[in-house]
Amino acid sequence: YNPSYNRAPEMFGIANFVMSINENKSSKRRIDPMYRRVTSYEKYLREKSSSNLQLVTGLQAIGFNFDANSSVPTVKNVALYDRNHRCQILIDVKKDLILSAGAINSPKLLQLSGIGHATHLQSLGVKVVKDLPGVGENLRDDLVVNLLFTTETIDLESPPASFLSAVLFAADNQTSTSLTNVEMLFSTGNMIGNGWPKEWQNALVLSPNVQQCLSRGTVRIASVDPLALPTIDPGYLTVETDVDRVLNAIALARKLLSQASFAKWKFEEVAPGRQLTSRSDLIRWIRQNVTTGFHYIGTCKMGTDALSVVNPANLKVWGVERLRIVDASVAPASFSANTQSLTYALAARAVDLIAA
Repeated sequence: YNPSYNRAPEMFGIANFVMSINENKSSKRRIDPMYRRVTSYEKYLREKSSSNLQLVTGLQAIGFNFDANSSVPTVKNVALYDRNHRCQILIDVKKDLILSAGAINSPKLLQLSGIGHATHLQSLGVKVVKDLPGVGENLRDDLVVNLLFTTETIDLESPPASFLSAVLFAADNQTSTSLTNVEMLFSTGNMIGNGWPKEWQNALVLSPNVQQCLSRGTVRIASVDPLALPTIDPGYLTVETDVDRVLNAIALARKLLSQASFAKWKFEEVAPGRQLTSRSDLIRWIRQNVTTGFHYIGTCKMGTDALSVVNPANLKVWGVERLRIVDASVAPASFSANTQSLTYALAARAVDLIAA
């Protein structure tokens, strides 16, 4: 048992799962609809509002334009689209435009604005402002599979936020052993939003979140329509060691449920199913059922190599003036944490860099 996995260096073991939710302690209901996620807006903006900040909602960023008289690409204004009035609004950039659209939309906006791989942009008829081949490359994510174990000895209710209050942090030998790289989440078969059969609803679900994966994907615009969705290729399981690590995570989950302390609940494995034991059968099941960890990073990575997009010294886009990126897209590689903590730390560092 680990009383707090947020206190390095000891991160391994079973711990209470920390969630960013508010709790209505006055309610006596076991499942309280008042449980809700605490957003960064609530903690950083609403509670600590600044007089020099104006927050405007209902608009979608669709790109930015550049100063035609500058010898170096320099952002002049940002274009926003008002869906309700079906009109475009331009906001002048006096100092820096801080792009924080995330690992999917930040590369999309760069590409729409002419910043990206020149060949790709030219194929769509986009005028190339800055040839940065790394824009939209290096998409990284965690891999998740859900193992279901049904039982008839106890009724399992979906807990607040859909997750039980325990999490297991472990490590295989495929990456650095000083850090965890498997986050085993616990939930129930009737968790919110699942599509499992009725007979699987009363189940314990073990969901290994495999971190530090090496597979890489891409995010690319498919047209010049700023309202169109980009094409996303997550590239899951394209590196063989990632396949091995998911197999190891399944073995860990099975080993955990085989412990004597779980025997009284008579759990029966229904997914992948105890009949699947061979490597080939399990790999087939993994490829059919693996899903996202919702931890997208890396598509505008910071660094100094040929595929780097952002200067790590100041978070500015290489070769472009008045443009910084502050979101998870600048992370160069996968790590052993959820992207929320990464983004908060990055934002705090960006404040220091911008204010300097």
